[in-house]
Amino acid sequence: KISISSYNIIYEVLDFIKIGKLGNIYSVQCVCGQNLSQWRLDRDLESVPSVSRGKGGGVLRELSHELDYLYKIFGSPHSISGYAAKLCFKELDVEDTAMFHLVYNYNNSDVLVSLNLDFVRHDPARTCHIIGSGGTLLWDLLSGSLSFISKDGQRSIEYSNPHDLQNTNMWMWEKLLSDDISLFCTLREGVQHLEIIEDMEVCEIKQKVKK
Repeated sequence: KISISSYNIIYEVLDFIKIGKLGNIYSVQCVCGQNLSQWRLDRDLESVPSVSRGKGGGVLRELSHELDYLYKIFGSPHSISGYAAKLCFKELDVEDTAMFHLVYNYNNSDVLVSLNLDFVRHDPARTCHIIGSGGTLLWDLLSGSLSFISKDGQRSIEYSNPHDLQNTNMWMWEKLLSDDISLFCTLREGVQHLEIIEDMEVCEIKQKVKK
């Protein structure tokens, strides 16, 4: 899969963290959701891979790009807990909603991450809020915007490019057609992401057993 870490804005996020204005990072809130009925409007819902477990569907695997950028920023988590369920599309064989907590070690301190994924909400959202002692960094992946609210309430626009996602996709295809796979995650990264997803799926199974 293409690495979300190829998007221009991720480097703005990394650079902002490096300059230290966020201070000590305490927690991160990640949201990615859009109703399945808004996906691939030219095809029947039941025919798309997103709704088939055998084809790698479900929110944990379909929306795993969020794990990609978290890995780019914080590395691998050392603790995972949470739950995934079919809450809306109960006739499908995949989960449509997942809420997980991951703990990363960053600069010798724990960073708590909440990861909310869904195929349910009708207002598409894809955001990452990084909360630190110096303020909050607000990243909107759909609008290509990055802003910072300091601890004294001052807001600044750090980056804005509504075409960031589109331009990256075009760049990806240009690279791919020229046999350049540098924009894709490495085999090692792909395996690590799958291991995290499998750990999440184990959490899901355990919750089902408890019922």
